[in-house]
Amino acid sequence: MTSQALKKAIARVADSNPPWLNYPLPHLHGSLYVLSCDELGAASSRVSTHHTAKKHYDKMSCIDIILEHFDSCRTSLMSCSLAFLRVCLQNLNLMVSPNMSRFDMITEESENVDNKVETAAELM
Repeated sequence: MTSQALKKAIARVADSNPPWLNYPLPHLHGSLYVLSCDELGAASSRVSTHHTAKKHYDKMSCIDIILEHFDSCRTSLMSCSLAFLRVCLQNLNLMVSPNMSRFDMITEESENVDNKVETAAELM
């Protein structure tokens, strides 16, 4: 591969959505299933307005809540503009450079939101 072809390949990846954004829901379901019911319950309570702390949720219900949230976020992220992504990151008080790629912005936003969910779950 020539240096020019490599640069084009890198630019194409940087301007695309991260691969994990395209994982099929059954794959994600399997990945979540290894977590404990307590971990899933804490995460699902943070992403759903319908989750009630006093009600017991089984593992499958929690996974469904998490995947429903992820799927709605994924749909938005896959179709939004770079300008919208920049605004989202700025609203999260994250540093955004003018030449930040789509791949990097989506990954940064996701990691920041995931860290907040994990921190909140640990506090429970």
